[in-house]
Amino acid sequence: MPIRFPLMAGGALLLSACALIATPRTVAAGPIIFTGVVMNDGSCTPYVDCVVDPINSPNDADPGDIGKGGDGLVENFGIFNGATLSGAADATAGVLHTRASASYDLGDTPGYRIASAAAIVADWLTITDAGTANGAAGVLDVSLTLDGTITRSGTADAGTLFAVLWGGTAPFDGQEFKGFSTETSSNGTYTVSVPFTVGDPLLVTLFMWTGAGTIGVCSDLTGCPDTEGTRPFLATGTGAASADFFNTLVLSGLLPKVGGVALANPVFTADSGARYTVNGVVPEPGTLALLGSGMAFLFARRRKRSA
Repeated sequence: MPIRFPLMAGGALLLSACALIATPRTVAAGPIIFTGVVMNDGSCTPYVDCVVDPINSPNDADPGDIGKGGDGLVENFGIFNGATLSGAADATAGVLHTRASASYDLGDTPGYRIASAAAIVADWLTITDAGTANGAAGVLDVSLTLDGTITRSGTADAGTLFAVLWGGTAPFDGQEFKGFSTETSSNGTYTVSVPFTVGDPLLVTLFMWTGAGTIGVCSDLTGCPDTEGTRPFLATGTGAASADFFNTLVLSGLLPKVGGVALANPVFTADSGARYTVNGVVPEPGTLALLGSGMAFLFARRRKRSA
C-alpha cells in the first residue's frame, strides 16, 4: 500500500523530491536522501491552493507558497504574517532529524499558521548468510528508536509521523509501508517486520515528518481522511507548540530471520556503501573521529578540573 504524504501542502514538496530521487540504482552513490521544510502563514489554504516548489524557487520569501528542500540540513525560520514559525530537517544513512515550532496571536480572525519538516532516507539493501541459500524467503525486523519532546499551549498542536517503506523501484513508488504517529513526548523503540529474499536487493525507505501550529496529527496513518495524514484547522486567539525530534529517529536494529530463526552471520550489502549491521548503521570514520575528539576533550577537561 503506498503511503499518503502527511504534509500540509507538503505532498507537493515530497512529490518534487521524488522526481529527483526516482533515479536508477547506482552502486556506492550514497543513500538517497531528501530533507524539506514547509511553512504556512495563512496566505493559502493547506491541501487546497498552496503551491510548494522548493526545486525551482528555493528562496521564495512567502512560506505560505513555498518550501525549502535539499539533501542535508535544511532550515527555515522567521516571523511570517504575525506568526513565529521555525522548522529544520537533516538526515544521513539510518538517521533522521526533524523539528518544528509555531507561535501566533490570531485575535478573532480564523487562520492557519503551520511549520513542518520532513526527512527521507532510502537505500538498496542485500542480505546474505553463509549458512543460508540465496532465494530463501525471510522476514527482516527493522527497529527504529524515537527520542523527542512535544509541547503545546492555547489553540496550537504538534506531532510527529514516521514510517518504514519497502519494496518498489524508487522511494514512495510502489512501496508498502508501516507508519506510526505520536502527539506526546516519546523515547521508545518501534519495530516493523519486512519481507525479504536472501540474496535479492530490497529498497528500504525511512520517512519522518514533524509539524506544529494549527495542525493535528492523524492517529491512524492507514485511515487518515483527505487531509493526507494531518488535520489542518482554522484557529483563533493565541497558540504555541513545538515538536523537537532532532535527537532523533535512528535505525537501531536489523534482525533478518528465515523460518522464524535469526540468521547466524548475516551480511548486509548496501548499494550506497553505507555499513549496516544488526545494530543499525556504523558511523562514517569522520563521525567516529568527531565523537572521539569530543570524548577526549571532555576527559581532558575533567582531569583539569580534578587537578
